[in-house]
Amino acid sequence: MHLQSEEAYAHIEQALQKLSLCQTLALEIDLGEGDPVADQQAALLPGGKRLQDLITAKKYAKLDRMVRKTTGLRLARFDRLLPILTANLLVASFQPARFPQPLDHYLWQQAQDRNLPIVGLERSDGQAQLLQSISMQEQIQELLSFGRNVSAARRRLFKLSSLYAQGDASGLYQAIRRSNGGQRQSVLLRRNHTLSEALLPYLWQGSIFCAVGAGHLSGKYGMPALLSRAGFRVALLPPQLK
Repeated sequence: MHLQSEEAYAHIEQALQKLSLCQTLALEIDLGEGDPVADQQAALLPGGKRLQDLITAKKYAKLDRMVRKTTGLRLARFDRLLPILTANLLVASFQPARFPQPLDHYLWQQAQDRNLPIVGLERSDGQAQLLQSISMQEQIQELLSFGRNVSAARRRLFKLSSLYAQGDASGLYQAIRRSNGGQRQSVLLRRNHTLSEALLPYLWQGSIFCAVGAGHLSGKYGMPALLSRAGFRVALLPPQLK
């Protein structure tokens, strides 16, 4: 999970044990590469627009009140971000940041400290293009839906976090699938193929620790299923629960 919560780090000891046996770390993107300025620009609404330019003043004010009430944040802080990123950040704010880094950043730092080669399975600009492929209408509707039912968004986050901490990949996938909209689900499936195809050459070269978002790990079009169809034997390790 791309979070800093206790649930996100639930399996960190097991992960570090496996990382110590591998020659390379693969992440969705190599956090040490890319153009930070370009990546930041890609996260913004195009044409210098702001969220308040895209919805009515009444809807904006109502959403702002709800965001302040439930998260303590002002909507203006996110005014130029893509709505889908704003929704993700607001939902993530429900869980306290118990660790100084999101889990993928921590694994990247661990690989750096161990002098392990790090590869990115996607380019950062490719991720930006996928985000921008989700229609603005669907992004805005997702953000407004968050504002209409914050309690449901909070429950969904804690449910997903609990399933992740339990190591329930199948339950996690089903929960993510139910909560994803049509275009968002399509983006997830496309990324499964992109990530799997990029990983394949490294699998022939030696041991590799691959860390991707938990939503990519189950279902008949998840990465393990795609790798299995490519000829690899894929086994699910039971989590070492505390």
